[in-house]
Amino acid sequence: MILATDGANNRGDIDPLTAANAASELGIKIYTIGVGKEGKIPYPFEVVNPWTGQQSTQVQMIDSDLDEKSLQEIAKVTKGKYFRARNAEALEEIYSLIDKLEKTEIKTKSYTTYSDKFFPWLLAAAVVLMLEMLLAHTRFRRIP
Repeated sequence: MILATDGANNRGDIDPLTAANAASELGIKIYTIGVGKEGKIPYPFEVVNPWTGQQSTQVQMIDSDLDEKSLQEIAKVTKGKYFRARNAEALEEIYSLIDKLEKTEIKTKSYTTYSDKFFPWLLAAAVVLMLEMLLAHTRFRRIP
């Protein structure tokens, strides 16, 4: 599993480390990728003017929630690996490296269901044969 995040836990009731332990028990490796910048980052907010109702976007500087320690712990617990992506090129390299690390042979089972389609044809042939035998003993013994 690949988890690309800033590491901030802002969703769900389950602690990320608890979820990582559960994944580890199921044999799932988690490769964590820390994305985002450290320190202050620009963040757009939707602002509604209370008098006119007009919406506008304001950009404010907020503290980044990049939690590398948690991401490293999640990767360690699941026997995965932690990566830090500082830009799009680094992220592409990380995905390429993970692709090289995880080559799994997939085993599949294929099932084929066979059904006989000859029965209607056999029945039609039997009817024609019976009709021929019946008509042979009538005046249609021979076709002129």
